[in-house]
Amino acid sequence: MIEQRLVAYLLTKTAITSIVGSKVYGNTAYQASVAPFVLCVPNGGTRFYHTLGASGLTEAAIDVVCRAKTDVKAAELYEAVRDSVDGFRGMWGSTQIDSAFLEPHATGTESPTEGDAMGFPSMRATLNVFYHNSLPTFGESP
Repeated sequence: MIEQRLVAYLLTKTAITSIVGSKVYGNTAYQASVAPFVLCVPNGGTRFYHTLGASGLTEAAIDVVCRAKTDVKAAELYEAVRDSVDGFRGMWGSTQIDSAFLEPHATGTESPTEGDAMGFPSMRATLNVFYHNSLPTFGESP
């Protein structure tokens, strides 16, 4: 899963881990997670094909949510993530990334709930990633 490769990559970046420690999650954060943290949620994508079948090129959209205790801290965390991934080309573990582009951010802040006066200050953006994955191998049916 490409979002797990992104999580592992972000955990190698001191600018991010100095803010969140090891709290970079794929898909969902733990219920007891306390801000600040980064959440990487897969949001669809496209596999590209040619006349002979699968090409191995895939585009994935990953929603990146930077949650913190204040809007200012969420923006600082977003900038650390942006500096690490926007325009990236290289390897995330064993996966070749052709390009990664972070769309402009929007607020991800949720309204206060259950007597919480602050809500959940967040910045959200979609990371579009073009990468190569393995091609399927077709075996004989039993």
